[in-house]
Amino acid sequence: MEIKNLGLVSTPSFASDGVQNRCREFDSLIARMHKEKDPIQQMEEMVKEVHDSAKKYTQPVLRRYPLVFAFLIVFSISAISDGFRLFADDISLFREHPTILIVIGVLSLLLTGKLYKSLEKMK
Repeated sequence: MEIKNLGLVSTPSFASDGVQNRCREFDSLIARMHKEKDPIQQMEEMVKEVHDSAKKYTQPVLRRYPLVFAFLIVFSISAISDGFRLFADDISLFREHPTILIVIGVLSLLLTGKLYKSLEKMK
């Protein structure tokens, strides 16, 4: 029995092409995991893989029921907005000085923009 070394995983010579292909895929996965990457990039890649794999299931549903999803999106945004308003009303500092809340919001938007630009430069 002859054993072929395809990288990290060794497979016997009588293994089918499918098994050998799976071993190659496993080797490439392990190699990708061992590369030093930014944790944010790793998370983005993982989310992209999940999104791409779920796309084949979600796209037909979105095409069939676009109005239902539009209503769900509008409801979600308004629920988050109203929930934040109620939360901010409970904090006396924001209730007495709403400009502080506005300044915090503007600063968070500026920080998000700077972070986005710096991440774009890294690509």
